Amino acid sequence: MLSTGPGSHRVAIYARYSSQLQKPTSIEDQIRLCRQQAEAHGHHVVRVHIDRSATATTRHSRPGLRDLLRASKFDGRREIDDETVRRSEVIVVNLREQVELDQQADILMPLRRGYTSWDNIHELGELCIGATRGRTSSSQITLHSNNVGMGIQFASVCKRVLEIARERGLGTELDSNLFMTRRARGEDYAP
Repeated sequence: MLSTGPGSHRVAIYARYSSQLQKPTSIEDQIRLCRQQAEAHGHHVVRVHIDRSATATTRHSRPGLRDLLRASKFDGRREIDDETVRRSEVIVVNLREQVELDQQADILMPLRRGYTSWDNIHELGELCIGATRGRTSSSQITLHSNNVGMGIQFASVCKRVLEIARERGLGTELDSNLFMTRRARGEDYAP
């Protein structure tokens, strides 16, 4: 279920099933459950968008989703709408600095429009070590924006490799700043 605008109680429902392994009735079940949730929270359903047997790998193969995004005036360069960001109590990114370096519209556009602030955006590492809190109840929304291209899975493996190398006294340790792109005076550069 996607809200159609800030402070609005008008909502659209998007329902989809992806394969022959699912029953076509799952669409009707999804719609029924979404309508119940909307009613329970005082929302008014204004649109229902459906994709049957549509893969989730790309939105281009899902006409129902494209119609929903077009109807909600959603910026096509983004995967996360303003209302989702506005409603999220904790927003987690892999690296704050990367949001700006890559000009990641999913986070920057809602920031610029005032739907959230940098104080509400935390790094995944902070969440993992307990330096920031995630959800404290099931009614809260925690949004994780993956910062595409960060390779967090490789960083996790590399962390373990580095620990082993340090234990065994192997290799030469380099300053991590050597591997970070920086922005200054309108230019991107790597040290």
